[in-house]
Amino acid sequence: MKDKSISRRDFLRWSAMAAGTATLAACAPPPVATPKSDAVVAPTVAEAASAGLTGQIEYMHYDLGPANKSREEAVAAFEKANPGSKIKLTVLPYGDMWTKVAATMAAGQPPDVMYGDFSLVRNALDGQLLAMDEYFKADPILNKPELFITNMADDVQAKYGTGNIHALILGAWVPILYYNKDIFDAAKEPYPTDEWTWDDLREAAKRLTDPSKKQWGFQFGTTLDNVGWMWWGQKPAEFWAAPQQFPERTQFDSPEGLGVMQLYYDMHVNDKSAITAEEAKLYEVYASGFGAGKVAMYAGGDWDAGWSFRELAFKWGM
Repeated sequence: MKDKSISRRDFLRWSAMAAGTATLAACAPPPVATPKSDAVVAPTVAEAASAGLTGQIEYMHYDLGPANKSREEAVAAFEKANPGSKIKLTVLPYGDMWTKVAATMAAGQPPDVMYGDFSLVRNALDGQLLAMDEYFKADPILNKPELFITNMADDVQAKYGTGNIHALILGAWVPILYYNKDIFDAAKEPYPTDEWTWDDLREAAKRLTDPSKKQWGFQFGTTLDNVGWMWWGQKPAEFWAAPQQFPERTQFDSPEGLGVMQLYYDMHVNDKSAITAEEAKLYEVYASGFGAGKVAMYAGGDWDAGWSFRELAFKWGM
């Protein structure tokens, strides 16, 4: 098939789909076109599919541990299918990536394609992401909902103010309670069950805390886990209640905010069953206190098991 040259801007639009199927968001340097005009300028899916793409783009994502290999494989497959193309793969720690994205957006030189999470909502609302509606609607696979367990369009972004599809779903995060079986067994404590509530967890954490052994009953996970999942556990009526993306719009004196802060206070101050941030920093392993075998339970996500928990020196469950 004969290669067909296309403009860099059109190439970036198509690459958002081709480089990572339904997982990427493409960024455009200022000035930003409106979503409607952006979609009109873009080549049709059929035109892009028949083109031998040439040029270079940057694909940025945060560190996924062993899962980074899947991104490398996707890049290799794209470059093989398009011999004239080159993808620069940039991998950064989670927090560093968003700092880099903000800086490059401000400078007008953002990465062309990003793998991210719902932190992208802010970029979408600021008009910094390309609309992908036309590609989504024309794709024969993405429009078969029976093939997927979730809506492949990022309806979180669409629901909260953007009105367009700027990213496609790769998967769903699952909050998980991990527990150290060795600590539970030594205390003859029954393992957690699916029927547990936060009250059940709190009571078990108190029983499993032993200051003489420097052992704690519970550890709040990363910022995403405790600021994100904990807020959702309070069932906020509005997306804006979760402070991870929009701290300036968060009402900490709301029922949701008070519910989250009360649990923190109870476990850290009243019960003293949750490991403190200062103590956790002493353990230079993944998941700090829990990873070092000093904490009975850890509130994390499915990514923990896939990244580093397989290397823990104790028996664990979830």
